[in-house]
Amino acid sequence: MDTQTIHNIATGETVTVAYERPETDPAEALAAEREGMVCSRFQAKAALHLAGLLPSVEAAIANADPLTQLAWAEAVEYSRHSPAILALAGVLELTDEQVDDLFRAAMQIEA
Repeated sequence: MDTQTIHNIATGETVTVAYERPETDPAEALAAEREGMVCSRFQAKAALHLAGLLPSVEAAIANADPLTQLAWAEAVEYSRHSPAILALAGVLELTDEQVDDLFRAAMQIEA
């Protein structure tokens, strides 16, 4: 059980309120986080460069199907669950956790 102390400015009283924090299922939390993972083309390429993966990704893109090539070249932003990202992760044999980490890193990069 968690508590929160609240000070009422109008009355000068201080009240401590007890409440139950809802438990978060780790799998649900991770799924929700992944749904919100979006980065710009620059952020993606910068994160891949910093991770030493950009040349491998560019080689994989060169051998990918035309739609994946078009998505990589023209998309303004990339979503964690996009078909192009999932295809690239498979070709590069990246784990889900590695893709998550790349997106987390990318979303912190500012141009």
